[in-house]
Amino acid sequence: AQSGVERVILCGLRFGATLAVLADIGGPRPPLAMIQPVVKGTNYSMDMLRAYLAAEMVLTRKAGVSRDALIERLRLGETVNVFGYHLTAAQFDGIRAIDLSRSLTSYPARSLVIDVVKTPTARASNELTALVAAMGPGATLARAVEPQPLYAEGKVHLTRAEQVELALLGWLEALDQP
Repeated sequence: AQSGVERVILCGLRFGATLAVLADIGGPRPPLAMIQPVVKGTNYSMDMLRAYLAAEMVLTRKAGVSRDALIERLRLGETVNVFGYHLTAAQFDGIRAIDLSRSLTSYPARSLVIDVVKTPTARASNELTALVAAMGPGATLARAVEPQPLYAEGKVHLTRAEQVELALLGWLEALDQP
């Protein structure tokens, strides 16, 4: 309101998309575009711990701890460093509690979910298909074929995802059409 912006559209990639939709911006819910969102926090939290273990193995050439040991560290008040960020028990528990399929039922504004796949013959994500169904008739599921991952900490990744870009721009242009 203070900026004078007349229209807001939420957009995010992976966990950023999840946070965007969970943000309480006040007022009516704006249109929403999510690129490969994290739907279930339980899966994502385990992926973060798996990333910690993988990084540890690369650095030390051995597995020093298990996921259970990392969870115990969190419960004891320690943090776990995931890609340079200190994960706390409260953050871990908050992430685990997320389930967009439950919290996004009947999303009131138009929305787009982009399923990013590596090949044209890849199976559609059941999780994203269910999410779009839960969101209601204003939700659209698009598919973008990108041969390399959009996100890969510490690895080669795309600097421009053309198919994602085309899907997003097409959807944005269609927002002004009835």
